[in-house]
Amino acid sequence: SSGEIELSGKCVAVVLSGGNVDFGTYAEIMASA
Repeated sequence: SSGEIELSGKCVAVVLSGGNVDFGTYAEIMASA
């Protein structure tokens, strides 16, 4: 489901940011994924 994809993307974003991700960074990561 899209929810699972979103959750996975968020986990990746958190890992890439060292656990501190703001909405702008998250949006950029998701846009480039």
